[in-house]
Amino acid sequence: PDVVESACLAHDLGHPPFGHVGESELNKKVEKTDRDGFEGNAQSFRILTKLAVRFPKIDGLDLTRATLAAVLKYPWLRDKDHPDRSAKWNAYSTEQEDFDFALECIKPLERSAEAEIMDFADDIAYSVHDLEDFHRCGVIPWHLLNDSAEQERLVTSALKSWHNAPAEAEGLLRKALLTLAKPVFLADQVKRPYDGTKEQRKNLRFLTSQLIGRYIGCFSVGEPEQAKETGSAILIPDTYVAEIKLLKQITKEYVIKNPALSAQQHGYKKIVSNLFDEFCDDI
Repeated sequence: PDVVESACLAHDLGHPPFGHVGESELNKKVEKTDRDGFEGNAQSFRILTKLAVRFPKIDGLDLTRATLAAVLKYPWLRDKDHPDRSAKWNAYSTEQEDFDFALECIKPLERSAEAEIMDFADDIAYSVHDLEDFHRCGVIPWHLLNDSAEQERLVTSALKSWHNAPAEAEGLLRKALLTLAKPVFLADQVKRPYDGTKEQRKNLRFLTSQLIGRYIGCFSVGEPEQAKETGSAILIPDTYVAEIKLLKQITKEYVIKNPALSAQQHGYKKIVSNLFDEFCDDI
């Protein structure tokens, strides 16, 4: 449990300002001179093993192998010739030695059980807490989710973004839509605009607590033999995976892809780009 908690606290340390927009812009800038580019997860690993200071004569935090492995959501270095290892990676070549140390007892390209639990915890936070935050801001058009055409669009987009989806993924997403409709999409807590009253805050927190409890309680750690067969150390029923995919897709569709944010995102890119150039000029 301590290893999982440490990984959860550490895994986002390397993310730059403005989230994935800032990360993408930094990657474009760095790629011009360094094939490794920039990646938030790889930067987290660099902070833990090189940049953070704990002891005068040791780089990084001198963490255990298990803790470092638990941070590796994408346990490979960048490979621009491989589609699955080109967009996301968890270490730069400069940290090759620390990377090899962390994964010495784990099969190549596989995550530790603690890393899988950390990743699932991140999915729960993204799908529930982020959704709650955006609801408070009033940017989720819940009324649209009562429309069958809009529901169809949501299922279709979630299906497209489901990496390595099971054969029955579409059916699972449709079932998830029905499961979540009454307690989430049609709930009184979300049908009314958020105004911050005590009653509303209490009801909203009750709703999110229910969802978090549902997902925390749905997974289990498998036996080692099962892990060898499935390639995964933890077992999460596809029913719950589909629900989380659908909740995450709401944020993607109505917040991240919102055209109203495009001008703002352009400004974010300019800030990151200008700062990068200024720092490079001073080196």
